[in-house]
Amino acid sequence: MALAIHVLNATAAGPMVLGLIVTCGGVGAFVGSVSSARLTARYGYGRSLLISLVLGNTAPLLGVLGAELVPAGAFPFLSAAFLLSGIGSGVANSQSTGIRQVAVTEEVRGRVNAGYRIASWGALSIGALIGGVLATILGPVTAAIAGTALMALSTLPVALSPARHVRTIEEVAPRRAEHGDVPAAEPRRTG
Repeated sequence: MALAIHVLNATAAGPMVLGLIVTCGGVGAFVGSVSSARLTARYGYGRSLLISLVLGNTAPLLGVLGAELVPAGAFPFLSAAFLLSGIGSGVANSQSTGIRQVAVTEEVRGRVNAGYRIASWGALSIGALIGGVLATILGPVTAAIAGTALMALSTLPVALSPARHVRTIEEVAPRRAEHGDVPAAEPRRTG
């Protein structure tokens, strides 16, 4: 939000420049999503997820800082940041979706995905509101730096979790009881 305000106000060609920068993010997301399987095969789920989150969540901060430090290079810095963020997001989205699909039993998969969507899409709305308020109070550049810094920090929960050690997706699957198709955590019903 704050970054968009800044780009739109910076030049007369602001809308076109913003469109090109956002397009770089879409191209990056496409490249990341088609590269995800190869990265997973080479580095495993946990490492490729963590690397892609670091890339996707840190690139915007570096782009905003670069654009602020070298105003003449704002377009290349922001375009590269969105491209790299898109690549990281494309990989991370396919990784996390795959892990989430396998890590829960079939009986709760729909509820888990619905809960995830509500939380993630709800956070976008709340973040846009907060971004608008911060841009009004602090100015668009300071708000963009604050927002992208928080985004970079959002990688920490995954970096500190056991997910970073997952090599194959089968490692996160719920364990099944030896007899029957009942998850090991649930007692078998008799009667």
